[in-house]
Amino acid sequence: MAQPSITVYRGFQGSGAYVWSPFVTKLEARLRFGGLTYRTEPGSVPRAPRGKIPYIAISQTEPGSQTPVSSTIVADSSLISQKLAEDGLVTDLNAKLSPAEKAQDLALRALLEDKLYFYQ
Repeated sequence: MAQPSITVYRGFQGSGAYVWSPFVTKLEARLRFGGLTYRTEPGSVPRAPRGKIPYIAISQTEPGSQTPVSSTIVADSSLISQKLAEDGLVTDLNAKLSPAEKAQDLALRALLEDKLYFYQ
């Protein structure tokens, strides 16, 4: 299966330019570390599925065609990473963790994303 077309809506113009949002940074790092190619678009908070940036569009096309067969929009950087892992596009980084380690990972991410993100 060919890699689907991935568009990251990150709230700001300009591909390659740094975006202040830690959630956009987290998502783009995950895509790059996973070896996935993607394009960026500004997007819009009011049009975002959860009212937050980033969100992505994943489009599958038929081989030799430019017409999308299916398109999925996913919001929330954690849910996006989960969807990419479920679809086999990136490896699940927590697959080999024990239940206790998964709980520690979840607690640390909650602390970083909910309480400390504004210190970036």
